[in-house]
Amino acid sequence: MIRAIEPVENIEGKTGGPALVCRAMNIDRKSSGRDLTKGELYIAAAAEQEEPEIAEKPRIGVDYAGSWAREPLRFFIKNNQFVSGKK
Repeated sequence: MIRAIEPVENIEGKTGGPALVCRAMNIDRKSSGRDLTKGELYIAAAAEQEEPEIAEKPRIGVDYAGSWAREPLRFFIKNNQFVSGKK
């Protein structure tokens, strides 16, 4: 699940949270199951740049998941202003 994006071009509005990402990118339920490596909606590889430092922490708001709630299954770019939720 993509929870936030850093706008580069052609994106307007807030992008911190799944619903806001979808709204900013005009993604609706018709997009479910699409291959994001080709077609009208796709995620392109970033231009060459410095490799970001990736942080990992437990997911937020999944206490119902028992011991899995404490596993480091949340990944994000460290110190990135576009990361949603607790950093």
